[in-house]
Amino acid sequence: MIDFSLSSKIKAIGANQNTIYIFKNKNFGKNAPEHFHISIPISVQECLLLVFTTSKVEEKKTFYKSNPKALSSLIDLSVSDLKFITKDCLIDCNNPLYYSKEELETLILDGEIIFKEDEISNDLIKDIKNKIKSSPLVKPFIKKKILP
Repeated sequence: MIDFSLSSKIKAIGANQNTIYIFKNKNFGKNAPEHFHISIPISVQECLLLVFTTSKVEEKKTFYKSNPKALSSLIDLSVSDLKFITKDCLIDCNNPLYYSKEELETLILDGEIIFKEDEISNDLIKDIKNKIKSSPLVKPFIKKKILP
């Protein structure tokens, strides 16, 4: 029998770099919409997640306007970049969420997570890694954990 439990799904995170995970994050409130998270594998027991916001692109750019280096760590995505997004959005590489898989499991509201595999190009993954490493806001210990 195949195990499709949330726990087994969480254990699988990191096996494929080209995966997006869609889930409601308890930290964003019960009524918040689902968010897209890109997993950047860093070790067997840990994963690095990036949230990109579909509806607050200009607000996020305005927030980082006074810090040009942080502003350059945002990645714009158009609807042609990822086939399942419906409007332009961005990836904020200044604020990666760093959780163990066990912690991540406790953050998923209602136990629902959707995997979008092979949707992200290797070039986009490399760009995300480079922007995390160049961001002035990301803690050094996180930068050191990113696999080449």
